[in-house]
Amino acid sequence: MTKAQKACCDACLHIYTTYTELGIVPFPDTSLRTCYVAGQALHHAQEEAKARRQFHTLLNRMPPWKVHVKQWIAALRSGTYNQSTGYLKGPAGYCCLGVACELYGKGKFISGGGQYRDEDKQLSGGMYLSDKVSAHFNLSTGMSYRLGCMNDQGSSFAQIADVIEQELLNGQ
Repeated sequence: MTKAQKACCDACLHIYTTYTELGIVPFPDTSLRTCYVAGQALHHAQEEAKARRQFHTLLNRMPPWKVHVKQWIAALRSGTYNQSTGYLKGPAGYCCLGVACELYGKGKFISGGGQYRDEDKQLSGGMYLSDKVSAHFNLSTGMSYRLGCMNDQGSSFAQIADVIEQELLNGQ
């Protein structure tokens, strides 16, 4: 069995090579496979834990509204919500702003889905969102109006998601 066959990755190969060049046998010959497999599993568990820590560090550095916007974009692209016009949430589906209200989740749709009342009893409706829902997604009144118009003029959820991604997340 060659060194390369014993190593699961370049890092392990480097460690194995370094030890053997120094005359140290990293794993006893009598149980090379067992010790190596245990070392490999430990190495991968450590790498996975490191990657998880890096992800959570990145997530903690990201402003909360960006996380919410990413969830909104994913929801619009998911196919979970049927698209409709004229109402935030109508019998046939949702406006893109209605999907935002649904994800905000701290209120309820009223007036047959034409309006959304948040926890402070502020209303969202038509082309505008309440202050709380807007802040949740870092959405200006102008952007809210633009997205509502795009929805009612026939732009798909995917096209609207692209605009949200370009303008809110990438700042273009």
